[in-house]
Amino acid sequence: TCNPKGNSVVDVDGFGNVGDFYVSAGLSSLANYKVNSFNALNRADALNHVRGKNGFEVNIGYIWRDGITFELGYHQVSSDLYQAEIGDFTFNYGPDEISRINHKLASISPKILFNKDVGKNMSIYSGLGLGWIRDTAIYDENITNTSDKATSQGSLYQILLGSKILLTNDYFVDLRIQNKHYAKRTFSSSGVLTGGITEKYNTVDTVLSIGRAL
Repeated sequence: TCNPKGNSVVDVDGFGNVGDFYVSAGLSSLANYKVNSFNALNRADALNHVRGKNGFEVNIGYIWRDGITFELGYHQVSSDLYQAEIGDFTFNYGPDEISRINHKLASISPKILFNKDVGKNMSIYSGLGLGWIRDTAIYDENITNTSDKATSQGSLYQILLGSKILLTNDYFVDLRIQNKHYAKRTFSSSGVLTGGITEKYNTVDTVLSIGRAL
């Protein structure tokens, strides 16, 4: 099936016209996660407990074949370190503690989705993706009112599962769960966060988006 005008995401057989482009945008929620790292300040390994927060995701997709879609997405979300276990000691972080550390995770990822229609107005899919992430850590010392900022960059791969439901011929709702795996990274900074090394870790986020055919 071919739809040169690209004016609908649905055809006579179900969800998706080959050759169509679409865009989607929505909100995401990041689950809590754990990260093993090397703490440069204490010269020791640390197990970090991180609280996930809300963010957003934007995707542009192309329906290449029946059942196969290519996507390019941008995802941004924040998280807060709330506890670190370093040796025999446990340190708490947050607004009511001595210090706090916030992370902003921004990633770009091309993905391939494998779709299957479930009736005319719904499809389910699985997908794989590779990408790049930039992690910006902001450290605030609540007592002395000092701060530090560090960044790290690296690769990621992801596995995702989701479902799309048609609202009209042009608009749809997209709900997906994404499991992202990040490579080992080193933070660059001139202050407290100098030389911090983050080991491989993974996160899970849920994204609810509204999409439209182009």
